[in-house]
Amino acid sequence: MADETENHTLRLLQEMRSEMRERFEEARQERQEMRDQLDSIQAAVGGVAYIQADQRLQFEALATRVQRLEDKLGLTGEPAE
Repeated sequence: MADETENHTLRLLQEMRSEMRERFEEARQERQEMRDQLDSIQAAVGGVAYIQADQRLQFEALATRVQRLEDKLGLTGEPAE
């Protein structure tokens, strides 16, 4: 009877170990997928930040040109009434 109980306990422990290995592998895969998604998001945000910085430079350059033209023409930059 003791052998049967011991065998049953060992079998249960082996099943638990197998199940835990499967769960850990699933968790590892999910974590890797999340890391891949995060890398993709970070790359996209970096691209957006680069585009935004470039557009800001272009806007500032245009604003400077407009200011120079207004200065040459003697305009104040305020709309006429």
